[in-house]
Amino acid sequence: MKDNAQSITLSADTEISLSIIESGCLSISPKEQTMFIIKDNPQTLNDMRNIRDIALEWELIERPEFPTIGLFITIVSESGNRKKYDNYFNLDSDEEIKLAKQLSKQDSFILLFYNEQIEYSKRIDLTNEHKNKLNMILIQAKT
Repeated sequence: MKDNAQSITLSADTEISLSIIESGCLSISPKEQTMFIIKDNPQTLNDMRNIRDIALEWELIERPEFPTIGLFITIVSESGNRKKYDNYFNLDSDEEIKLAKQLSKQDSFILLFYNEQIEYSKRIDLTNEHKNKLNMILIQAKT
């Protein structure tokens, strides 16, 4: 988990989406790489600047009205605070399926921490176990 100070410009649509949520997680794909934006208040973002542990969990959510793949990100800061964020890939959306498939081929992804702007970023390594689990879910979902 390294700090990755990239200069990433967010699209107008992404900025609008971020402006209407208080806290949460969005996926984006600049430069053909899936990334995630964590939005939260300045105090929480400051606390999460030093990550002790991060856990990623995948789940296929088979609902007829909204079939999705859920990604649940749990971040534990050095101070011991724990925060959980969810991101959902809509299986009825070709664009979101593409994001999930891209992610399954990546060795890492970038987490952008955002309040009114990108405050900082972290590169998160994906293990083979993470990628295999996502691939199994993509196969199970018949994407």
